[in-house]
Amino acid sequence: MTEPVAGSWDAIRRARVGLMMSHPYLANAVARLPLVDATGRPWCPTCATDGYAIYANSEFTSTLNLGELMFVLAHELVHCMVGHLDRRGDRDGFVWNVAADYATNALLASHGFRPLGSALLDPRLARLSAEEIYERLMSSGGGSGMSALEVRTADGSTAKLHRDPLTEGEAARDIWLDRHLPPDGTDPGELRPSGFPTALERRILRRALIQAAASAAGSTAGFWQSALGPATVSPLAWKSLLAQFMAGLRRTDYRMFPPNRKHIHRGVYMPSVGVPGPTHIVVAVDTSGSMPDRLLSEIFAQIDHLRTAAECSITVLQFDTIIQAKHLIEPWDTFSTATLAGGAAVGRGGTDLRAPFLHLDTIRSDGPAQLDALIVLTDGDGPSPKVAPAYPVLWLIAPEGKNSCPFGMVVELPGN
Repeated sequence: MTEPVAGSWDAIRRARVGLMMSHPYLANAVARLPLVDATGRPWCPTCATDGYAIYANSEFTSTLNLGELMFVLAHELVHCMVGHLDRRGDRDGFVWNVAADYATNALLASHGFRPLGSALLDPRLARLSAEEIYERLMSSGGGSGMSALEVRTADGSTAKLHRDPLTEGEAARDIWLDRHLPPDGTDPGELRPSGFPTALERRILRRALIQAAASAAGSTAGFWQSALGPATVSPLAWKSLLAQFMAGLRRTDYRMFPPNRKHIHRGVYMPSVGVPGPTHIVVAVDTSGSMPDRLLSEIFAQIDHLRTAAECSITVLQFDTIIQAKHLIEPWDTFSTATLAGGAAVGRGGTDLRAPFLHLDTIRSDGPAQLDALIVLTDGDGPSPKVAPAYPVLWLIAPEGKNSCPFGMVVELPGN
């Protein structure tokens, strides 16, 4: 193992203190996130993070002045604070890392940091999230599996950044990149701090760090507040909440339809014993175009999974200001609700959130209609009912949507 350059780790410590003094909105993160000496480790040629700890190679950091070193450490802190490594999901790792660096460096530049000249920075991508930058890079670079990306650096240069470092040209070698280590990876080895937090613990920590940053950032607090949502929401959280909502719906202990088959042959109609789970769910989809198709497909797929598990029927309503289409899917049907998401939506007018409730009131007033719950998929932009119905309601709110309805359970969906 290579010995640390004399005095270089002291410089890192000074830069760490400097961050706390000159950028107080980072003080909480500086104090709580571990800083680890990774000098001589082949997996850390410059600096790295696994979403919690920050690793620094003093052979690299010794080449930087104090201001540059503060920028590099702040760069790693931001990755941890906004959860870039946990937010990757199933995205292409090479493109996601570039997108995360663009977003991080733009955020730091807006807070008065002077990025390294070789750091990724493009004014055209300023104020965009890593997810938005990723989509632009994927569109411009030809999609997943691309061998190289054309990138722009803080000094105004452009270069080709290759997926395989061994094939990088001279220009790409001059691009400053840090290493993004998967939170569940093994690269840090024995350097990883003991008690490494779970994914849930990291989300809780990020929420606390970002809220502290927003309260101390003054006029730029909005940047941190906008990072709070994607940094702290779990991609699977809405699925878990949807499953909990469905599991919480129980049929009554006794019901007359269907009757107890044990006594039908005698002409005696007795109530049957109820079983856990819903009988009939209504899913109302706002067709105003607020729900991304990919997210809509994921929601329908999850509802399908829960439908078959609970052996319940589902009615899908498409609405804008009125009900535009209606589909009933029985538990034994092979037709998938997800198929509806791939078809052309009906309506696309304005939105009146009262429409599905009025429709259900009408059909229920015509006679007994089994209804265990209503699930509404919408951005919430429209007049809403003020009085809670007799059945449970779950609102699945589109990314950047709102909910002004005074009743029901609300789940805000992630935008990535």
